[in-house]
Amino acid sequence: MTQQMTVDGDPIGICIYPLDRETVDYSLLERDETFGDITAIPRGYSDSVSYIVVAEDASQALAARSILTSKRGVQATYVGHPDHPISHCVGYVTRIKTNTESLNHVLLTFTVETDVVL
Repeated sequence: MTQQMTVDGDPIGICIYPLDRETVDYSLLERDETFGDITAIPRGYSDSVSYIVVAEDASQALAARSILTSKRGVQATYVGHPDHPISHCVGYVTRIKTNTESLNHVLLTFTVETDVVL
C-alpha cells in the first residue's frame, strides 16, 4: 500500500509501509522490597511514529528534506495515508535520515514524536 505523504498538507513523497508506531509510557512502577508487590504511579505517555518516504528523484528528496527540517521544533500534522488514521500523527520531527540508493530512488526515514498525553 502506497500513498502520497503530507506534512501540514504539503506532499513530500510516497509513504511506504510498514511504519512503526511506538507508545512510551512514563508511569513509574515501584516494587515493595519486603513482599515484592508493585505499586503503579500513573503518568502520561507519548507516541512515536517512524515513516519511510520514497522520493522520485534527488530534487524531490531535497524539497522533502527542506520541508521536514523546517518543522524542527514546530508541531506539525503528518499524514501517511488519508484513509488510515494509524498513519496520522501530530507532533515534532526528531530524526531525519536520507538514504540515496541512486539519483532516481531516495528514501527518507524520519521519526515524529507527540506531546505527552496525561
